[in-house]
Amino acid sequence: MVENIKILIQDIFISFFQVIWFSSIIAALSLYIYEKNPNKSLKKLIVEFLQMFKNNKKLKNKYFIFLYFAFVAFMTLFNRKPYLNPLNNIFGGWNLFSSNGQFNADAVENVVLFIPMGSILTFYASSMSIKKWSYILSRCIMISLGIETIQLFLFLGTFQFADVFYNTLGGIIGEILYLCFVAVKNKH
Repeated sequence: MVENIKILIQDIFISFFQVIWFSSIIAALSLYIYEKNPNKSLKKLIVEFLQMFKNNKKLKNKYFIFLYFAFVAFMTLFNRKPYLNPLNNIFGGWNLFSSNGQFNADAVENVVLFIPMGSILTFYASSMSIKKWSYILSRCIMISLGIETIQLFLFLGTFQFADVFYNTLGGIIGEILYLCFVAVKNKH
């Protein structure tokens, strides 16, 4: 009975913990928009935003970059269960299959999650005339280490060097894909 109550309390805590961060962000953004435009109805604000969004390419780019970073934050931080021992598997996570033969998608997810990161960093690096691949590599490592460190200190998930490696690999793939895209685009 006591064990069931512990499980119930833990499940409730986890459910609230996962939603509170996303809710806080939405509430803060909504409040900011409302405070900047207190005399306009929500419907009018939404219509104005959609018209501005439709006609402004820079705003669209910023939106998708913000959306991507919010998605990364949600996937890596806000959508995690508390983990009491985040260092218990620091060197784990390298295998695509578990010991019982089940596919472990974590490595693939980490690579795919960081492909856009490499593309975004390459885009901004090229706009600042930075052409070294080491810039993208170092930024992907730093961002990934930052995420893992936050997970460590907030007891969210486990800190694993495999995650840093796979995230960085995804960033390098994103850089290569972006450079290929630019080369094909410039050729035509």
